[in-house]
Amino acid sequence: MATVEMPQLGESVTEGTIVRWLKHVGDYVRADEPLFEVSTDKVNTEIPSLESGILSEILVGEGQTVPVGTVLARIGSAGSSASPSTASAAAVPSRSAPPRDGTRAHLYSPVVRRLAREHDLDLSRIRGTGGGGRITRDDILAYLRSHRATTQAPSRVQSVEDASTRPLPPIRRQIAEKVAHSKHTAAEVFSVIEADMERVHAVRNENKDAFAKREGFALTYLPFIARAVVDALVAFPALNARLDPDAKTITYNDAIHLGIAVDLDEQGLLVPVIRDAETLNVLGIARRINALARAARAGSLAPADVGGSTFTITNNGAFGTVLTAPIINQPNVAILSTDVVEQRAAVVDGAVVPRYRTYLCMTWDHRALDGSTAGRFLSRVKSNLETWDWATQLA
Repeated sequence: MATVEMPQLGESVTEGTIVRWLKHVGDYVRADEPLFEVSTDKVNTEIPSLESGILSEILVGEGQTVPVGTVLARIGSAGSSASPSTASAAAVPSRSAPPRDGTRAHLYSPVVRRLAREHDLDLSRIRGTGGGGRITRDDILAYLRSHRATTQAPSRVQSVEDASTRPLPPIRRQIAEKVAHSKHTAAEVFSVIEADMERVHAVRNENKDAFAKREGFALTYLPFIARAVVDALVAFPALNARLDPDAKTITYNDAIHLGIAVDLDEQGLLVPVIRDAETLNVLGIARRINALARAARAGSLAPADVGGSTFTITNNGAFGTVLTAPIINQPNVAILSTDVVEQRAAVVDGAVVPRYRTYLCMTWDHRALDGSTAGRFLSRVKSNLETWDWATQLA
């Protein structure tokens, strides 16, 4: 009898959540065939079986979070009979969980399966527009928009009885746990500084068309700000630190692993990591942000892509926000929000003139540093944005 254990899917991963079992008790499982889906730090990964045989017991049910190394199931030889215990039988996932047509499951991408699961969709009812009739993420979103438009009655106020209640998806549960933990442990302080973005705007405006044609994606303000932040982190390592209150230690990281928050079309949030960001210029950072964001939205990030950040940036300015107080991404000691870059009236040499400006908003942990350090760090970022020759950063 072989055991199936919770694998370690990254150096910093200590536990995982069973999203769903892909096999049921009594099913035959081939070695290297996907057996279950696990979520670690908000990334879902299909885990293959290491053995061939009959799945005889499932010991950990869907939605449960257990440490690495926990025995999840048992696989017997092909000739053994399945005799699951009462506890095992209760853990067996429902066969009606989407996608409901198991013979077509391999045609669905991870993001399609995730959306179908979270919205309880029968994928056989959705017309695919991808190659060979494959269902895409856009097909799912279009179906949801159409379904809401035909089923909701906007002319009346929804009563409590009409409300739709469903379990929180795994990614939402993990976000809830992480942000609540951060708010309850960190001694948060919020600091804001205004930066003039005229130099950055001029370089971006001059290069954006050629950049998009060459690189295949838009040049935004984010990689410029990220580059200015990385330089400031080198100068102020207290912001690039990891606090361990239990051990009463603080670790100052040599490398800068920059976390960039990515929105998953309002279905959750991931923070993929640009490793060794101090070695990259604006062009390098822009390419890494684009590659990681695309992978996050396609559901193809590896667990190693989202662990180990030393500082985090969240880019709310894309939605037009002016001031945002972000929650620290533990165990980081600070997080920066980049809000909208827009023309504002500014006094320059005694005259009121329009200037492209932005607010840089940072939440930081007073247990790890003081206001003087936080203020100097933000001033360094501001100075970089306002004085650097940014044209040299795009080569």
